[in-house]
This record gives sequence, C-alpha cells and structure tokens, in this order.
Amino acid sequence: MRRFIFITLLALFAATIQPASASDIVAIVEASEGNTGDVQLFDMLEVGREIEIGAGGRLVLGYLRSCWRETIAGGKVTIGAEQSTVKLGRIFRELVECDGGSLQLSAALSDRSGAMVYRAPPGEDASAPPQVILFSLTPAFRVSGATGDVTIERLDGDAPALTVAIQRGTADMAKTALRLMPGGHYRASAGAARVTFAIDALAEDEGGSLIGRIVFLNP
Repeated sequence: MRRFIFITLLALFAATIQPASASDIVAIVEASEGNTGDVQLFDMLEVGREIEIGAGGRLVLGYLRSCWRETIAGGKVTIGAEQSTVKLGRIFRELVECDGGSLQLSAALSDRSGAMVYRAPPGEDASAPPQVILFSLTPAFRVSGATGDVTIERLDGDAPALTVAIQRGTADMAKTALRLMPGGHYRASAGAARVTFAIDALAEDEGGSLIGRIVFLNP
C-alpha cells in the first residue's frame, strides 16, 4: 500500500514540475552495455541529447526530476524533459522511488564548475532538514573536483565515520560491504564539498536504481 501511495504521489509531482530547458541536465546513465556510442555509466544527459544504440546495445537511464527509469534496447534515443523518445528501438519504463526536484542542474556548467547543486544548503546537525532523501542503504556519490575518499558521518547518533574510495569521479557504496541505517541522517564530504542526506525510514534494499540513491558532491 505504501508503495502504491508513493508512486501515485510521484506521478502527481511529475505532472507539476517546471519544464526543463534545452540546457538542463535531466538524466543519468545507470547502465550502458554493448554499442551505445560514447555514453557511459554515471554520465549526465541534457535535454535534446541524441544517442544511437546499435544492434545488441542496451541503455538504462534514470530521470532525476520525474523519477522515470528507462531500459532501452536499440534505436535512436532523444532525451526529453521527463522521459525519452525512442525510434526503431524498444523501451521499458518504470516509476521508481527518488527525491525528484531536489537538484538544480545546468548542462553548460555541470562538469566544468560543479553547478549541480541542491536547493537548500547543508545543515550542520540533525536538526536541519536533509538536502536529499535516499531510498537505498547504499548511496552512490558522483564527485567533481576531488580525489581520495568520500567521508560519511552520521548526524543523528553516535557512529564511526565511514569512507568510500573515489574512482573515476564516483564512489559507490554498493560495491563495498558498508551499509547505512534506515532513517539515518548523514553528511557526506569530499574535499571542500559536503551534502546532507537521509535514508528513508522504510528503505530495505541494497543497491537499486541510481536515481533513488545518487548524491552529488561538488565544490
């Protein structure tokens, strides 16, 4: 019942979000297999981007604001504001749990100056609302302008700090043995960047869709 109500609310939210412009980043690549051109895991995609998927190619996209997750096989893909258009290919689309609308993204600046920012600044303790809600026990961090480790500190209880190594700009907790707690309130930091986030109280899964567990860390 909870999932049905949540998905219904997500659908209503998706219908009310502001239209994206041609310069907006709206999706992230969750998987790229076979002939998908130069598109790779964790790539950010802007409105209007066109992708040719060759025979046997498969692409999984997550839309950050509308919470649609798409599995696409073959064809020509055009990135839209809330979902893709596919010609001469097959697409399976599902609505997943994600904190849609928590980000302000700009394609023109995202990779060069870290313009992927959350709508609210990070709080210093558990009394401040988290900037983003995650629906997995294993967050994935996309990091710009920092190397080394992502440090994760719990804000609402005593727990040792955790570290996840950054590899090629990402740090995925699902690839480690580390797990966070349902309902926990955390702060992640890498270099000068920091973000606060909370794990949904009913989260049970490890891994899962990137759009339900992604955290952006930018200076």
